[in-house]
Amino acid sequence: MPLDEIGAEHVLAYERWLIHETLDGRPRSTALAVQTAWRRLRRTCPAWPQQELQTQSRVNRKALPTEAFTPGFVADLTAYMAALRNPDPLDPEQGRPMSEASIVGIRGTLLRAATVLAGTGVPLDQITALGVMVQPTAYRAILMAMHAEGKLQRPAQAATTGWTMEAYQTAGVLLRAAQRWAKLAPSVMDELKSMRSMVRVPRGGLSNRVQDRLAELSSDEDRDDLYQLPGRAFERADRLLRDKDFRRAAKLHETALALAIVLQHPLRAKNLAALDTARHFVHDQRGRLRSISIPASEVKNKVNIRFDLAPHLVGRIERHLLLFRPHIPGHASTTALFPGSNGQPRQRQSLGRHIRHLVEQQLGRRFHIHLARHLAVDILLEADERNLPLAQKVLGHRKAATTEELYGGRVTLAASRKLQRIVRDQADRVNGGRGRPSRSRAAQRGSR
Repeated sequence: MPLDEIGAEHVLAYERWLIHETLDGRPRSTALAVQTAWRRLRRTCPAWPQQELQTQSRVNRKALPTEAFTPGFVADLTAYMAALRNPDPLDPEQGRPMSEASIVGIRGTLLRAATVLAGTGVPLDQITALGVMVQPTAYRAILMAMHAEGKLQRPAQAATTGWTMEAYQTAGVLLRAAQRWAKLAPSVMDELKSMRSMVRVPRGGLSNRVQDRLAELSSDEDRDDLYQLPGRAFERADRLLRDKDFRRAAKLHETALALAIVLQHPLRAKNLAALDTARHFVHDQRGRLRSISIPASEVKNKVNIRFDLAPHLVGRIERHLLLFRPHIPGHASTTALFPGSNGQPRQRQSLGRHIRHLVEQQLGRRFHIHLARHLAVDILLEADERNLPLAQKVLGHRKAATTEELYGGRVTLAASRKLQRIVRDQADRVNGGRGRPSRSRAAQRGSR
């Protein structure tokens, strides 16, 4: 097929082929790698076809669509999601309200579990409620099917215990549904908990992909380039504004502002995209912007977020609101700092894509919004490897154990880098700043 006839539909077909005809455990990532390589060739090779291969949807290989299940199951699932949003305050089993992001994840996990149960031979018309999936026989069937699938598709992850993180999370979600919603008898709950205890996954640390991306930004020069990038982008946006290229100036300034905020205050992508000038901006008595405050109800783990803004960042936000934001479609119908064309805040995927492209084009480094959180922890630990409690506060983790589980290994890495710097500095002092160790007396004698 000629290159100029290749389109996004071929990328989707390739992903489907990977899913159904190969043992590729990460078909989506492989397909995305093709799109990334295509974009680079468009920029670097003038003769390369210029059509985009960006796909707007992804192949779902995990769960059947909602309409495939019985109306009773869908109604029960919907009612459970509503209970998670607004739990009964007098029911001790209901727990605290969950964030929308958590609810979306739980819903997807339950649909996936129902799909797996159907794959074991249970007819779809017999899966009439969540209670069907949390009966011991069904619970065991789901977990054993996921165990077998995990060993086949994710051998590296399942090598130690045979269980994958997906199976571990599914077991927990089903157990909570059994307790909170199905209200099973204590003896049945004990049986489920016994099975759940056998689903063990080695926990802790960042994924290899995240560690690879952090390694790309490990040098002082790379980090300097990243943290200076918003300033350079601001200057370019100012030039575009003077040239009356208002649309491009506004989009570039918006992207640079979002990057500047998340590099200094590592918010989650959802909270960054949803920043609102009316709800989240805090002003002093003279009306000047001083800080940002996000209530716990809008945060994934229900922890309040509040941070002061540096004066130069305040200046850029105010300049953005005055000169750049009015040129963004949809700005007049919302108080969102980053407005979408529909009068709502920008989608986090859209904002993240613009930030990723800016960093990739200017620095040649892979980046995403959440990476700023990991990078902030690395910087804190390299300043002092005892800064893990401070990292917990910066990231807004409710429990210190969460921070320890994710970044405990980075403490060792930070300490190792600190030792390397100390040894290098010591060598420089011994050798008069030449940065090269002198030959030992024994070596000198041996060369005579």
